[in-house]
Amino acid sequence: MNRPVSGWIRNDTCAELIESRDIARALANNRPTDERFGVRFFGTGNRSWIEAAVLVALIRREYGLNLILTERAANLPRHAGQIAFPGGRAVADDKAFMQTALREAEEEIGLHRDQVEILGTGPCYQTVTGFRIHPFVGLIDSDFQPVLQVAEVASLFEVPFDHLINPDNFHITSVTDQTVNRQRTRYEVKFGAYHIWGATAAILYRLARRLQGTGGTAPTGVN
Repeated sequence: MNRPVSGWIRNDTCAELIESRDIARALANNRPTDERFGVRFFGTGNRSWIEAAVLVALIRREYGLNLILTERAANLPRHAGQIAFPGGRAVADDKAFMQTALREAEEEIGLHRDQVEILGTGPCYQTVTGFRIHPFVGLIDSDFQPVLQVAEVASLFEVPFDHLINPDNFHITSVTDQTVNRQRTRYEVKFGAYHIWGATAAILYRLARRLQGTGGTAPTGVN
């Protein structure tokens, strides 16, 4: 069941510190062999990963770029209630990871593929739960009206992108993963009442470092 969003939380007050062309330029050279556009790779390296892709969806408002995020439904078996990008696991019919991200965004929030301009892709992110996530950054039409798939998405909201591309806004801690008996890094970033953590925060942190020109990488195993 899908439903239009009547109480969509928009934000029109952020000051624009970065343009879409700056994002595309920063990501232009980030196309390693297993992340290039138009190609799918499964089971590469020493481990067979569950391949997934997400859309880092940017939308232009009067005062700048905002990022669209979703709150996952409370009854989901995994990561219920967490903040996430639109996206999900790849299926056999997906000809490319970019198609995975666009298909999932259309299913989850009603974003049609012709409403998205892909600006680039970030480095893939591997989770301790066996997922390899391919993030694609896209600029979406400002007149986009979301229609949520209520079985998966509880709500949708916007965050000023300049808040998320500042690495200083992230809280970074080291925690012990009892399942593998090793230390892993946990990333968190907050905006108002929203608490973003796990793989979503790690992907955002890596993107923030890339756009700040420092080239930093968040270690794997956050989620």
